[in-house]
Amino acid sequence: MLKNTASFLSIMFLFVSAGLASDSMQSPAECNFTLFSDSETAEIIIDSEDSKVVHTAGECFIKDLKTVSGRDFDIRSSMPQMAENVVLIGSAGKSSFIDQLISEEKFDSSTVAQQQWESFVLSVVEEPFEGVYKALVIAGSDPRGTAFGVFELSEMMGVSPWVWWADVPADHRNEFQLSDNFYKTDKPDVKYRGIFINDEDWGLHPWAANTFEDEYGYIGPKTYSKVFELLLRLKANHIWPAMHACSTPFYQLPENKRAADKYGIVIGSSHCEPLLFNNAAEWDSSTDGIWDYTQNSERIKEVLDQRVETAASNENIYTVGIRGMHDTGMSGADSLEEGASILEDVIADEREILSRHIDKPVSEIPQVFVPYKEVLDYYDAGLDLPEDITLMWAEDNFGYIKRFSDSSEQQRNGGGGVYYHLSYLGVPHPYLLLYSTSPSLVWREMNRAWQMNMRGVWIVNVGDLKRREWHTEFFLQMSWDINRWTKNNITEYFKTAASRDIGQEYADDIASIMERYTALANQRKPELMGFNKHWAGRRELNDPDFALFTHSDRSAERIEKYKSLRRDSQEIFDNLPESAKDAYFQLVHYPAVCAASINEKILYAYKSREYARQGRAIANYYAAQAESAFERIKELTRIYNEDIAEGKWNKVTSWHPLDSDVFLSPNTAKPDLSGQGELGVCIEGSPSQLDTQANYPNQSLDTLVFHSSDAELYGEDIEIGSDSSGSYISVPEGRGRDLSFPTENRADFSFEIPAAAGGLYKLCAVIEHPNPDADSWFIKMEGRPHILWNDNVGRGKYHITDFELSEGQHTLSFYAREDGARLRGVMLLPPSFNFLPKFNRYTDKEYFIDIFSKGQQQVSWQASASDSWIKLSESSGTLSNKDHRIWVSIDYADAPKKDNVRGSIDITSEGKSFTVNVSAFNKYSAAVENSFVEDRGVIAFNAESYSAKRSRGSRSWEVLEGLGRTGASMVLEPLTGWYVENIGNVRKSSPYLEYDIKAASGGAAVLNVYAVPSFSLKNGKKLRCAVSIDGNKPFWIEFEMGKDGSALWQENVASGIIKSSEIVEIAPGNRKLRIWGTDPSINIDKIEIDFGGLVPSYLGADQTETEEFSVSSDFFNLLRFAGSWLEDGRVEIM
Repeated sequence: MLKNTASFLSIMFLFVSAGLASDSMQSPAECNFTLFSDSETAEIIIDSEDSKVVHTAGECFIKDLKTVSGRDFDIRSSMPQMAENVVLIGSAGKSSFIDQLISEEKFDSSTVAQQQWESFVLSVVEEPFEGVYKALVIAGSDPRGTAFGVFELSEMMGVSPWVWWADVPADHRNEFQLSDNFYKTDKPDVKYRGIFINDEDWGLHPWAANTFEDEYGYIGPKTYSKVFELLLRLKANHIWPAMHACSTPFYQLPENKRAADKYGIVIGSSHCEPLLFNNAAEWDSSTDGIWDYTQNSERIKEVLDQRVETAASNENIYTVGIRGMHDTGMSGADSLEEGASILEDVIADEREILSRHIDKPVSEIPQVFVPYKEVLDYYDAGLDLPEDITLMWAEDNFGYIKRFSDSSEQQRNGGGGVYYHLSYLGVPHPYLLLYSTSPSLVWREMNRAWQMNMRGVWIVNVGDLKRREWHTEFFLQMSWDINRWTKNNITEYFKTAASRDIGQEYADDIASIMERYTALANQRKPELMGFNKHWAGRRELNDPDFALFTHSDRSAERIEKYKSLRRDSQEIFDNLPESAKDAYFQLVHYPAVCAASINEKILYAYKSREYARQGRAIANYYAAQAESAFERIKELTRIYNEDIAEGKWNKVTSWHPLDSDVFLSPNTAKPDLSGQGELGVCIEGSPSQLDTQANYPNQSLDTLVFHSSDAELYGEDIEIGSDSSGSYISVPEGRGRDLSFPTENRADFSFEIPAAAGGLYKLCAVIEHPNPDADSWFIKMEGRPHILWNDNVGRGKYHITDFELSEGQHTLSFYAREDGARLRGVMLLPPSFNFLPKFNRYTDKEYFIDIFSKGQQQVSWQASASDSWIKLSESSGTLSNKDHRIWVSIDYADAPKKDNVRGSIDITSEGKSFTVNVSAFNKYSAAVENSFVEDRGVIAFNAESYSAKRSRGSRSWEVLEGLGRTGASMVLEPLTGWYVENIGNVRKSSPYLEYDIKAASGGAAVLNVYAVPSFSLKNGKKLRCAVSIDGNKPFWIEFEMGKDGSALWQENVASGIIKSSEIVEIAPGNRKLRIWGTDPSINIDKIEIDFGGLVPSYLGADQTETEEFSVSSDFFNLLRFAGSWLEDGRVEIM
C-alpha cells in the first residue's frame, strides 16, 4: 500500500511556473495561491512563541525564496489585517495561529493534531483569518515536523538539499503558484534518522580548520550549523558528531550546544563514547588514570556525570555501555561472562547519572546500546539489558548487517536500530575516499532491518560527508519512507537525483554513469584494488586478480570500462552550463574519474610489470599510462580543493587518506630495449611467450582429476568418509591435530605426465571444514619442499599453487594437519602448449594472440591460417613500441562438422616463425533454447539468466538490479520471516529457479554457487539454499560468511561474494538444474559447474550461453518444403 496517499495525490494539485506567466500550464485564475510572481508576493508568518527550529527553518526559507525569485522576503510574527496570500508556518501546540485553524477545522489536520511524530501538512486554505484571502499552511505536529514541511516546500521550488554542501544551483523562477486544492502530508517511518561524521582527519577537519572556520581551527559551530541545516533539508534529526582526536569534542564548545538547539538536532555519540563523552580527545591517562571501569570507575563516573550535566538541557540520545579507548575493546574482563557482568554494572551506573540530571523517568530518556565488535560477544554471553534501551545493531563495516532482532528482541520497549557504514577505516582495508556501496545493497539490508522491527534509530557513517552525498541521501530517504524505493524502481534513484541537482536533460546520461560506476565497485572497491590488507598489517600491494592472460584479458576489459566511464563523464562536464559544473564535479565527476584513475593506475602498472618480464616494448607505454593516471588523481583533487566553487572546499579532499599504499605512486617496470628489435608472440591462456623450436605434444591435454578413491592412505586416523555431497578424505573431528611437518596421516596421488607434456601445472583442491579457520593441510610434490595451505577461506577458493612438472611419474601428497578438514577432490590443470582455448560453436567465443615488439626498431609480421574457417581480425602489421592483438574466431558454417576440428595459425617475421594451434568443437548436438552448454570443461551462468522459475505461495525469486558482481542478483521474497529447516520440505515449501544446461563429457564436477555476502536473518541458522539436478532429491549448499575479522570474512567482503563448492555427478546431455530458495538471507549471483576445465579467475568463468539452437520438430515440419537440411540439422531458408 502506498504511504501517505494524500502526498501522492497532491501531485494532481501542484502547479509550479518556472518561466513567464504566459508559459504557465494553467492560468492564474485556476491557481490562485501565489507564493510570488511579477506582481505580488506572499507574506511569511511565524508565531514569535514558536520553537527555535521553526524560526531557523523560516530564515532558511526566505533565503531560498531569495535564491529562486531574486526578491527579498521578511518574516512577520503577527497576522496582517488585509492580505491576498500568506504562508503560515507553525507547530501544533506552539503556534496560536495553527492551533486556531485546527480548532476551527479549516484544513485536514488529523496527522498534526494527533501529534504523530514529526509529521507535517502543507495545505492551501481559503479565508483562514479575517482579511486574509488565501494561506498556504505549513503545520507540524511538533517543531521539527514543521521544519520538514518548510524544507519540503523549498525543494518543490527547486532548491536542492545540497544547495550549499554541493553547490547545486536553483533555477530562477518568475513565479511559483499552487492549486486551490493543494494538500500534502507526510511523516517518518524511522523515529531517529541521522549521520555519523567520522574519520574526519583527511577531509572535513582540515577544511574546517583552514578554510571554513579558521577562527576555531577545527570543526566547530559554523560547520555544525551547516550540517544541521542539511539534516533538516534531508528530513533527518540526529547526529553523532566527529570524534577523532583531531576534533574538539562536541559538548566542549557551548556554541555547538546552542547550534544544536537552534536547529533542533538530536545529539548522540558513537558506540565508543558513553553518555556523550569522547575519551579519544577528553581522557588524559596521565591525570585521569587508566580507562578501565574495573580499576578506575569513580573517575570514569565523574567525567560522565559532568558531561550529562552539561548536555542535559539539549535533546540527546545517550549511548550506554563502555568500550576501550577510542575504537578498542573493553578492558578488565577475563571471560565473556565477566564482560557481560561489568557492562551491566556500567549501564546501571550510567542510568543513575541520567536520572540525577534529567527530570523524567530514566525509562523515558532515549538510550541506545550498540553491540559492536567485542560488545556483541558480551551481549550474547547473557547481558541483561533494560527493556527501554534501544538495541542498535551494527553491520560488519562493509554493508552487511551482522545481527537482526529476534522475536523476543523485537518486542522490547526500546525497539531496535541500525548503525550502518558508507565509509570505513579498518580491517581488511579502509574505504574513505569514495563511495562504493550499492544503493541496492543498502535497500536490501535496511528493508530487512525494517521488517525485523529495527525502526528506532538509523545512523549512517558518512565519513567526512563529502564525495558520498547522493548515497547519504538514499539512506536517509529510506529512513523517512521505507516504501519510496522498491526493487522495481530503485534504478530510477540516480536519475531522479541527477534531474533535480544537475538538470533533467542530463539525467539519463548521469544515471548511466552512476550505475556503471556502482557495478564496477560491486566487483571491487577502488580502494581495495591493491588486493592487500592495509589494516590487517599487510600494506604492500599484490598483483590484482583481474586476469591478464585468460578470460579475454579481464584487466583490459576493466580498464576500458573505466576509461569509457571517465570519457563519458568528461563529455557531460564539458557540455554542462557553467552554473551546474561545480555541483556535477562534486556529486559525479570526481568520484567517477577518481575511481577510474585508481583502477587505471593499478592495472596499467600491473600490465607494465608482467609485460616487462616478457620484454614487451609496450610495457613502457603502460608504465607511462599508470603514471598519467596517478597525476590525474592529484590534479583532480587539486581542482576539487582549489578551483571548485572558487576555493570554497579547499582541503576537503585528500587523494591519499591514511597514506594507504593503493594511493601512492604506481609500481611500474620498464624492459631493456637497447638491443635489436624482435617479435614475440603470446596467446590467450598462457603467460609464457611462444617458442619457435619447442617440441609439443600433438594434442591438447586433459585435466588430471583425482577422487578420494584414487588416493593411497597412510596413517591410523586418516580415512575416506562420505555425506550427501559425496566422498572425502579426512582425519575425523576429535582424532587430534598435528601441526608439524611431516604428519603421520597422509594421502598420496600418483600420476604420469605424457611425453613432451612437461610444463607449469596448476594444483587445485576442494577443501572444507565447519570452522574455516581450521582447514589447513601440508602439501608436497616429491622432490620439492612442502607447502602449508592455510588460506582460511573455507569453501570455494581452491587454486593452491603451481608446479613445474616434467614428463614421467609423480606423486602428490596431502598431509593432514587439522582434524575435521575434508579433502573433497584434487585437480591438476595442464599447460596449453601453443593451443588457443578450444572454440565451441555453441558459445561462439573468440580468443586473442598478442604480437609484440621487444625493441625500439620497427618489426613487420604476417599471419596466415591453415584453413578458411579460421578467421583473423588482422593478418599483417608493423610494430614499433606497441602490441597488435589478433582476435581469432571460427566460421562454423565453413568448418568441418566434428567434435575436435584442428587447424593452425602461422606467424612469421624476418625469418622467425611461430605456430599457434587451433581446435574447435563443431559437432551438432541438440541443445535446449536458452540453455548453457559445457565449454572447455565448464558450464557457467548468471543467476538472473534462468529459463524458468516457480513461486511457493508468497515466496518467490525476484531480480534485484544493481546487487552483486554480475549486475543483478536473485533475491528471495519476502525478505524476512521464513526459513526452510528440513531438506524433505524443500520441494513443497521452496520457490525455485531452473536452468537448462548441457553437459558434454559428464561425470564428477565441482558445483560453485556464488551469493551476495549476507549474515543470517536468524542468529545461529546456517546460510544455505538447496540444489537439485534432473528432478533428483535436493541437497544443501551451505555458505559461510566468516566471523568478524577472520580471514574468511575479510576475503568475502573484499571480493563482494560468498561462494560454496560441492562435488556433484552430472550425466552427459541436456539437464535441468534447480536452485531452491530456503533462506531469504541468500541472494544468488552466479553458478558454475566445473568438470575440470575452470581457469582460476577473480570473477570466475564467463557465461557459456548458447549462441545458436536446434529447432523444434514442429518448426521443422513447417519448413520442410521451404528449406533444405544441412548436415548438422540446421535449416537454411532458400
